[in-house]
Amino acid sequence: MKIFKTYCLIAVILLLFTAKIVFAQPPLKECVYGDFRWTIAPYGWLTGISGKVGARGYTTYADVSFADLSKYLNLAAMLHAEVTYNNTFGLFTDFNYSLLGDQASGKRVSLDGKSHLILTDVAAFYRVGTVPLGRTQTASVDFDLLGGARIWNMALTSVLKNSAK
Repeated sequence: MKIFKTYCLIAVILLLFTAKIVFAQPPLKECVYGDFRWTIAPYGWLTGISGKVGARGYTTYADVSFADLSKYLNLAAMLHAEVTYNNTFGLFTDFNYSLLGDQASGKRVSLDGKSHLILTDVAAFYRVGTVPLGRTQTASVDFDLLGGARIWNMALTSVLKNSAK
């Protein structure tokens, strides 16, 4: 519990120090065509696993930090894309892909394991209202009604090769 509180404190401090920088930066690519506004922004998260993990009646406890998982990360990609019409209606998607894998071998066998994860959110929204922030009111908070779908696809593969002759 003490480690969790420490991580939360560090996250809050980083958020406070970087909030002005984050709000001041535009997305990677934003285009306005008439009443349409298009936004594309890549992003990333650091993750870990902690808790009870189970399958088919077997359970175990896991406590794996991002540093431990990063050894097995082969590829990761995250992207947010959004289109807004007249600053009222819009569509957005968040796409996440990760490929984790490792290989192990002994005298007679080798094992190659991979995990592919695709997570996609697709949603439409209606902007209920916008509240300006700050003295100059250059930033704002939007309140939206959302409706959409989340699509998961996870595949685990392992290949066992017997090298005995």
